Amino acid sequence: GVSATGRVFDALVVANGHFEQPRIPSGIAGRNTFTGAQMHSRDYRTNAAFRGLDVLVVGMGPSGDDIAKEVAQVARCVYWSGRNASKGDPREDAASGKEAH
Repeated sequence: GVSATGRVFDALVVANGHFEQPRIPSGIAGRNTFTGAQMHSRDYRTNAAFRGLDVLVVGMGPSGDDIAKEVAQVARCVYWSGRNASKGDPREDAASGKEAH
C-alpha cells in the first residue's frame, strides 16, 4: 500500500464525480505505484474484496456513505475522507465493534 500521513492502505475506493463518468484525480502522489485495489464507486458491487483490509473511501456523497458502511462490515479498518467530515462515522450503522477513523 501507499502511506498517506503515516497510514498504509490496502485498498482505495473513490466515490466522486458523476456515476456515469467516474472521475479519479490524476495528481495523487503514489497512485501509479499503489499495489492495492483501486476502484471508483461505479465499479463497486459487494464488500467481499475488502475483508480484513485497511480501506480508504474518498467521497462524502451518498455513494461514499453507502460503500463506507458496507465495507466497514468486513474490513479491518475504514478511513472515510471528504470535504464534509462532520457527517459522522461510517460504522455507526454497521454491525461491527471495530474502531473507526
